[in-house]
Amino acid sequence: METARRRRLETNINNMEAILQDARAAWEKEEEAWETTKAAWQEQREALQAEVGALQAKLEASQAKLAATGDGKMKSLFWDAWKSMLENYLAKKEWKFRELESEWERKLEDWKKKEYDLKDGVNVAKSELVEKAIKTY
Repeated sequence: METARRRRLETNINNMEAILQDARAAWEKEEEAWETTKAAWQEQREALQAEVGALQAKLEASQAKLAATGDGKMKSLFWDAWKSMLENYLAKKEWKFRELESEWERKLEDWKKKEYDLKDGVNVAKSELVEKAIKTY
């Protein structure tokens, strides 16, 4: 009877350790996917910043030209609106990136808690197994 209980406990321990290993493997895949996403967003962000910088330089050149010719109040308003639109677009992309980053951090915390709970379960089962073994012998 004790042998059957010990086998059940050992089976439970092995099952919990397998679940823990599966959780680790799944998390590693999540982490790789996140790193890929993060790198892609970083590239997009840098490209958008470069685009905004180029357009801002164009805007400044246009404003200087308009100031020199004296006929550009409407064009200046257009360029200001265009610049504002691009800055808003960049801000939205950065917000999306930060949102993904916080989601990943939440997942990381959840995983750490799950891993801790699983490890705790394995340790409890091992302790029970040791106690049973001591009582048996």
